[in-house]
Amino acid sequence: MKALVLKKVGTLELVEDYPDPTPKASEVVVKVKFCGICGSDLEAYQYGMVLMPLVLGHEFSGVIDQVGEKVEGWKQGDRVTAFPGDFCGNCYFCKSGQENICSKILAGLGITVNGAIAEYVKLPAKVLCKLPDSVSFKEGALVEPLSVGYHGVQLSNIRPSDTAVVIGAGTIGLATIQALKLLNVENIYISEPSEFNRSLALQMGARTVGNLARINKIGPDFVFDCAGFPETYKNDLTIVRKGGTVMLLGVHFEPVSIPFLQLIVKEVTLKGSFGYSFKEFKEVLRGLAEKKFQTDLMFKSVKLETAIEGFKELVAPNRQVCKILIEI
Repeated sequence: MKALVLKKVGTLELVEDYPDPTPKASEVVVKVKFCGICGSDLEAYQYGMVLMPLVLGHEFSGVIDQVGEKVEGWKQGDRVTAFPGDFCGNCYFCKSGQENICSKILAGLGITVNGAIAEYVKLPAKVLCKLPDSVSFKEGALVEPLSVGYHGVQLSNIRPSDTAVVIGAGTIGLATIQALKLLNVENIYISEPSEFNRSLALQMGARTVGNLARINKIGPDFVFDCAGFPETYKNDLTIVRKGGTVMLLGVHFEPVSIPFLQLIVKEVTLKGSFGYSFKEFKEVLRGLAEKKFQTDLMFKSVKLETAIEGFKELVAPNRQVCKILIEI
């Protein structure tokens, strides 16, 4: 099969004869239709942090091609997407519906096992979700990033009357704006240096303001940091009102110095948000089926044969694209 393989940091290769996957008893093989390039894929491409060589990609949709002998309820030809991380199903967190913080969650597609930027991908049948007829394959590949924003908003316990600032209008920032709109939060402000990305946020219902810290004269109730830079982490504490909440969705892999005195004196709640639960993943898929998410502004498509150029485009300065979906 054809597969895009990360050989080493900074080196991707389109391999024409990569070995086809074979399912174990409880696994399926999916013929991939679309796979998105995630921020974590870009991190792996630029800095490593995954096993190599490796096929990247975990935001995907496709059609079941092979079914393991112990798999029930699924058949060849079913249209699917999938929760891309592994989870044990038995620990305290899994039993609490928090599969996203199971100790096995990082053993997933495109991290420790081959991902979906390939003609075929193998995965456990337990993580499959059937695509409703009203959800296209392109939309199916967007369930994953939409779920990240959705989880952060659900975790925040924000109310419709609250004011929110979203830092960063990349894919996760745009997903967060849409998740806020689903909860009928009307006062949503965006902070984004890129004119292109900022315009997408405005089209999705966010607003801009000169001084974020002076919203409502005291600052916003919530700040959703979807950028994940040291300077944004620190600025979040300046922006948010006293007694407000900062939600950290954007990931920074190096240690960051935080002004904890400011956090303490302002009585700010600082909360991390990682991934999403399986339940939330299914809720977003249902929301897509009911046309509650706007996806047309979020992406452009490229062919697998030009996927390497897609990676280069996404890491280039002043890029003019939010998300790239690879058509397999």
